[in-house]
Amino acid sequence: MSADDRPGPDWPGVQLHVVTGKGGTGKSTVAAALALALASRGKEVLLCEVEGRQGIARMFDVDPLPYEERRIAKGLPAEPSGAAGTVHALHIDAESALLDYLAMYYRLGRAGRALDKFGVVEFATTIAPGVRDVLLTGKVFEAAKPGRRGKNARQYDAVVLDAPPTGRITQFLNVSDELAGLAKVGPVKSQADLMMTLFRSSRTAVHFVTVLEEMPVQETADGIADLRRTGLPVGGVVVNLTRPDELDADDLAAVTAGTAQAAPLAEDLGAAGIDGGPDELADLAEHLLAQGRDHAERKALEDAQRALVATYGVPHLRAPAHGGRRRPRRALRAGGAPAATGDGMTVSSTPGGGAAERLGSHRRSSHRVGRLAGDAAEVAPHLDLDALIDDRGTGIVVCCGSGGVGKTTTAAALAMRAAERGRKVVVLTIDPARRLAQSMGIEELDNTPRPVVGIDPAGGGSLDAMMLDMKSTFDEVVESQASPEKARAILDNPFYVALSSSFAGTQEYMAMEKLGQIHRQAKVDGTYDLIVVDTPPSRSALDFLDAPERLSSFLDGRFIKLLLAPAKGPAKVLGMGFGLITGALTKVLGAQVLTDLQTFVAAFDTVFGGFRQRAQQTYALLQDAQTAFVVVAAPERDALREAAYFVERLADDRMPLAGLVVNRAHPQPPVDLGAEEAVAAARWLARNAETEGDPGGTALHDPALAEGLLRLHADHVRITEREGELRRRFAATHPEVATAVVPALASDVHDLDGLRRVGELLAVGRV
Repeated sequence: MSADDRPGPDWPGVQLHVVTGKGGTGKSTVAAALALALASRGKEVLLCEVEGRQGIARMFDVDPLPYEERRIAKGLPAEPSGAAGTVHALHIDAESALLDYLAMYYRLGRAGRALDKFGVVEFATTIAPGVRDVLLTGKVFEAAKPGRRGKNARQYDAVVLDAPPTGRITQFLNVSDELAGLAKVGPVKSQADLMMTLFRSSRTAVHFVTVLEEMPVQETADGIADLRRTGLPVGGVVVNLTRPDELDADDLAAVTAGTAQAAPLAEDLGAAGIDGGPDELADLAEHLLAQGRDHAERKALEDAQRALVATYGVPHLRAPAHGGRRRPRRALRAGGAPAATGDGMTVSSTPGGGAAERLGSHRRSSHRVGRLAGDAAEVAPHLDLDALIDDRGTGIVVCCGSGGVGKTTTAAALAMRAAERGRKVVVLTIDPARRLAQSMGIEELDNTPRPVVGIDPAGGGSLDAMMLDMKSTFDEVVESQASPEKARAILDNPFYVALSSSFAGTQEYMAMEKLGQIHRQAKVDGTYDLIVVDTPPSRSALDFLDAPERLSSFLDGRFIKLLLAPAKGPAKVLGMGFGLITGALTKVLGAQVLTDLQTFVAAFDTVFGGFRQRAQQTYALLQDAQTAFVVVAAPERDALREAAYFVERLADDRMPLAGLVVNRAHPQPPVDLGAEEAVAAARWLARNAETEGDPGGTALHDPALAEGLLRLHADHVRITEREGELRRRFAATHPEVATAVVPALASDVHDLDGLRRVGELLAVGRV
């Protein structure tokens, strides 16, 4: 990892390092690398995660982590005579944190665990707005403070938190303000205020991880601005997965302008020992130049984004991509940053040995790699997305997947293609990026469908777009289920105000509620014959499937029945159980919150049935044959693992899966030149460029250009090798899942033409 334009900052005095980033930027890897780097400097480090993914265990190849601190690695000392620290890890879940909190501060060990039977733990950790974040961050706060309480409590020099994504980081850390709508006083508010003394101090730094693409960079800028507005300290920006500078400025300009010629390049390739006749070398040269132009276009866009990052006024570091090669665990531990590995081979420099002789032994393995990338496409059946959207029996398409895989763009492109093929479409997006909304010709999206201007009318279709407003949708449901007086009492209740905006699952539930509303209306008036849903970003791509059942089970749970009992029957019905519950909640939340909650539940009682019925109808709609789920993933290990979980969950819940879209894949090169062969030829060119003017030296046209293009090609081949292996593994374990593969684009999607192009690539479904 290297610094841009300034020395690498050490953030002296910082004890809590919070690492966040948009999905798909590699924030978890950066958090792990940072923990190892700190340990290599002799520090004792605790690496924490709060999103329930067990990502730390997977990265360090250890068993799933329990709710206890476990040693997982030791740093390598920066100096041979230096001492290295260790890395411990902690997987924090809100339920265990609540029981720990009750036992530590209120000595409610057994009594606290008994609360789980009454649904109190579920309420406090998933329903009560803001409390979940207080519990998660509270455990981090407890680990970071000096003089920790508890048996065998370990003191750490630094705590690294793999935090939620950028869009939620301010809400997650700003726990005091987030609780203001729920609890203005009381123990939990006091605890939140105490935690803020650490989070707002110079002992904390929030680091952002981004890649040089418009949406992640914009989200980073927004996240930094949000933190600064709330007084939370910004650390640095890690620009991850940067492209190698294989071509210098002159060669980039020549490739871009088209002044670099294929004929002299082909001669240099032949001189470097690459086999082939004149036509084959000419084809290879043309391919390398085309690859160079794509690289130059992407590099120019990245440079523009890098310039924006430089204006943020915070240190920024670069972490390069590595062509898909797995980093040695030892290298990761030693420096904490992605290690610059070698070329993966040693080339003999035997005098008189031609490059072709030295390369011959590598060609068989290179060809095997090419077949491996192709095997995945041959094993998996093809997903025909045009057939899906043309089928009038398809009324709903649900696009789902983890963050950062292009899910929203895929949903918008599918909706646009369906409209231009004659369907009357509405696309429901969840918090879309501003640029995507603008690319659809709409400056502002809200809870009302708005027409997208610019759709080709030849097919007779139409396209509307809307963005979910979860509180407005929640309010609409309340108003439709209660009398005006009862609805007003609910809408004005402080607990409801917080619940409708912050409940863990409200966004997911309301997305499905809005889907149900649109579907019911469309059946009545025929406004739409296809609804495309972009599912909400969440800790897990499975959350939105659980949301209707979670809310329904909460409304039907024992906890609600106990809260309603004082209004429905004699106090003796409750006995000691109610006293235990109210006592625990009062200790955690405060008496006022409990009063607001009981008032809310009493007023809400009459609409419980309506919510329960709607949740059941929504679930049935998702299972109906007219619904088709399209799982979107990137050709990366974590994204495909999440996709596999989703595919299996859909099967368990008997929900109709159309197939998998593997987005942003790298097409297999059309030329038969392996990575090792390309690197060996590049090395030969580099050596001979230094002796070109010597007597007997090889005359070359532009060895630097040829070397750079060959190294770019080698990186591309390694990426396709890795992606092909991952796709092959997915296809081997899920052979029944139809798959469409969409190539990575050199530029971002800015307008309807860009969405139209993505739609065309989705229809082809192959690279």
